[in-house]
Amino acid sequence: MSNEVDLEMSRIQQWGISTLMDIATVRNKLIKDNPDLHVRLDSLISPKSTFFLDTMSEQIELQEKV
Repeated sequence: MSNEVDLEMSRIQQWGISTLMDIATVRNKLIKDNPDLHVRLDSLISPKSTFFLDTMSEQIELQEKV
């Protein structure tokens, strides 16, 4: 039973990371088109979420440069 729970938790984490990457990608495109939107978007989410999105945004930008 424990293995099944671990497997399900792993799937949920992968889904969550994938979803955050999608959100970060859209956020990057919106901010690129309208820099003023950055503050307004970030005011809608928690500082912890903003940190994760900023980190993921940096990763996405690095991947796009390669």
